[in-house]
Amino acid sequence: MHGLRISFVLALLLTLGAPLPPARAHGDRCDCNAVLMHGIWAHRAVRDDLDAAKAVKRYIAKTSYSEFRSSSETGGGLEFAGLGLSASSTEGEYREKQQKFREEVDDWERTIATKELLDTFGDQAVLNAWADCKRQCPQDGISSWVKVHDEKHVFLYVRWAPHPGAARNATMTGSLVRGARVDNRADARIDEDGRELDVGETAFLLERTNIDDPIVIKIDFPGEVVTEYVPKVIKPAPGKARQAERTLPKPEPKITKLRISVKTGTMESADTDALAFMLVGGAKYELNEASTNERQKGATDIHVRDVSSPITLAELRSKQIVLWHDNSDQGKKKTGAGWYCEQVTIEYQLANDNSWRHYQAFPVGWLRAKNTNFVSKELQAAR
Repeated sequence: MHGLRISFVLALLLTLGAPLPPARAHGDRCDCNAVLMHGIWAHRAVRDDLDAAKAVKRYIAKTSYSEFRSSSETGGGLEFAGLGLSASSTEGEYREKQQKFREEVDDWERTIATKELLDTFGDQAVLNAWADCKRQCPQDGISSWVKVHDEKHVFLYVRWAPHPGAARNATMTGSLVRGARVDNRADARIDEDGRELDVGETAFLLERTNIDDPIVIKIDFPGEVVTEYVPKVIKPAPGKARQAERTLPKPEPKITKLRISVKTGTMESADTDALAFMLVGGAKYELNEASTNERQKGATDIHVRDVSSPITLAELRSKQIVLWHDNSDQGKKKTGAGWYCEQVTIEYQLANDNSWRHYQAFPVGWLRAKNTNFVSKELQAAR
């Protein structure tokens, strides 16, 4: 079995080592590979990453006008600001730029593999732009994407959209993850074999074992396989960060304490005995007090938590906020561990200031019981 797992990792890396197609390929109907290149331009090249600029110019030098226009339109009207190219560029304008880039990039004919692009330029902003394209792409069958929350945590999303005539649920026949652990699991699997996915999206929280190692994921379904690759942590391009450091008049005060108010709805079966958690500002918080019976119908539970690594308000706004429960009701309710959370309100305290400041109130809704070890809801996307 161990040899089989090593073979899988090698096979996946070989797959990722394949060239990045200049236009739409099988399984990339929304041209998300074009979006990946645009993300490298928008989040790296324009911030003075010269290697990123060269990679994008090489991509354009190799890509025909018809392929570029098709992928730009399908990818959401991509515009390479600074290069003077967009979906509306004429063929003459494109060919003029293309010839210029062929003269500038001496090895423009060299093929670059997807894995090489990710390992070189795949910071959080680039990866999440790529993931957003995958998420918005309608596709029958199994599809997947990975959203980076912070240096230690990523979310794997698997979506099941049945083919006409297919069974309602998709059965996971095997899984393996390297470089990370799924929340609350001790082994190297995503979930138990035989796990059934409902129609729609299912999220899995992964925590890196080492930020200097990549994450490799494989999930088997009958007739389909999900594979994802997340490179080691890559720092953002420094260009704008250096400018920001020069213009900030003084350090922004840090948030040292959070008050999280969780209101459970009043409809039938709204309450739950499951344990609840949140990711806020890059840290995981338990919303469970040993002395109280929480998440009861119509009740509001208040949780005050110290921020072990203080963050600024800007950092709080830029990071993903996720609420989930562990589905641990264990049959105490006939309706299962489903929970109707009406609203979550977050307040914060700054260092040397005991007053509470309102951040935001998030409507939530049903977190229904599923055959998994947690059920999640993204309240705020990473920016």
